[in-house]
Amino acid sequence: SFVSRKTIVILSYLTLGVMAYLLTTITDIFLIIVIMILLGISSFISFPAIFSYVSELTDDPSEGKTFGYIFTFQLGIGTLLLFISGVTADIWGIWTPFFILGFFSLLTALLFIINQSKLRPIAI
Repeated sequence: SFVSRKTIVILSYLTLGVMAYLLTTITDIFLIIVIMILLGISSFISFPAIFSYVSELTDDPSEGKTFGYIFTFQLGIGTLLLFISGVTADIWGIWTPFFILGFFSLLTALLFIINQSKLRPIAI
């Protein structure tokens, strides 16, 4: 492909982090809409790249279990994080969950950059 899956995942999480932080500082409604659109695009662009990358990195016998863990983590933790984000917004303000999202997105991108040399496809 023109852009590697690693690059897509890294750029996606960097975009999520930067856009989440920008969302906490910008008050213009048009820019907020643009930022929300970019948040959605970068989030949904990363999913196929991650799934393809995980498929490439895991061997056939453990691939199903790996995807099961990923989907369980996404759905389970995602649901819990919605609740935590609501409570956080009620206690410390509406922008606090976006600061947290930005931090973890940038941290994920950084960890992916640091560990990308260790992530190699399984030889078949």
